[in-house]
Amino acid sequence: LIRLLNGDEFIQLVKQYPNVEMLLFGHNHRQITGVAHKIPFACFKSLTVQTPLDFKKVDPSGGIAEPPCYGVAMLTEHGVILHQEDFTADGEPSSDFEKQLANNPQMKAGIQILSKMMLPEM
Repeated sequence: LIRLLNGDEFIQLVKQYPNVEMLLFGHNHRQITGVAHKIPFACFKSLTVQTPLDFKKVDPSGGIAEPPCYGVAMLTEHGVILHQEDFTADGEPSSDFEKQLANNPQMKAGIQILSKMMLPEM
């Protein structure tokens, strides 16, 4: 099983900060959510291949033909909402994201703000 070598020390560090409400991480090539030590956590799938879900033989070098994915974390004054979007090799989302944006101007504005913050000017 792949895990932090200093997991106990990490948990003790996080518990020193009561304002930590959730842990978000990636690079696990598998969607995983849960609660550990009373702290919720979430991991998005990979932008490339995914790791097989096999609890008997853990092989991080193996990949399966699940679609790549990106995640969007929406942080609000009321909590955290996590969205996951699979997409195809040619970059097309598996859902009609453009239609969703057209029907939700606040979401479109939020995505535009996030894009400007995260992507370099072209």
